[in-house]
Amino acid sequence: MMNKVIKLPNGLSFVVNASNVGRFQFDTVEVHPTQNSSGMGANMKIKKIKYFRSDGLDTRPSGLTRGWIEQTIWKNKNGFNNHPMTDSYIESKKTTRYGFSDYRGGMVVFPNGTNTDKSNIKSELKKIYGFINASNDKKIKKVINKWKSSLELDSLYVGGYNIGNNFVGNYKDTEKEVVFNEKSITVELGGIPTEMVLMFAGALCAGHKAPSVLVKDFNTDNNYLIRS
Repeated sequence: MMNKVIKLPNGLSFVVNASNVGRFQFDTVEVHPTQNSSGMGANMKIKKIKYFRSDGLDTRPSGLTRGWIEQTIWKNKNGFNNHPMTDSYIESKKTTRYGFSDYRGGMVVFPNGTNTDKSNIKSELKKIYGFINASNDKKIKKVINKWKSSLELDSLYVGGYNIGNNFVGNYKDTEKEVVFNEKSITVELGGIPTEMVLMFAGALCAGHKAPSVLVKDFNTDNNYLIRS
């Protein structure tokens, strides 16, 4: 295990404990805001979900209910529905094509009852992208430069995202006592690498003061739970 620190100009520091940082295989990510200039709130932790059970337990299913639990795990893992990107948080890009090849992006799922709307989410996405893009941290600059160099800026939907109710699974965060299901608001972010998926998700969680959010990383097919 090794640590990798990612710093953003708004005061968020992402301390990544990773078994293989080079391939973005994260086990646990700790988010430590050092200032409250962006309403980022208290420290957060991002934990990879190993067993995606509907009851929120991250343990291997066993006993008489094993078959049923395995079905719910499968449903949750496959419960993130992709849709075409319908908007962009980078105003200069208006093309509607969606054909990213190097990075698949991810989806953030808010718990039921989150108080937000499309305009608030778009404003937050633009702000987060600005923080990431303006970072002077060498590690994140390397990620951003590699990301930008891989995109055909004249033909791809740079900054593409969509907002909907695109999670059809059922998951409970037992610590925060919140539920994620088909009523949850989802934000899919297209064409960004794992590190950026987690940074966007952590900042969205804090910016909307959500107790937690679910995250699907389409790059690695990993699932995460972020707790504030």
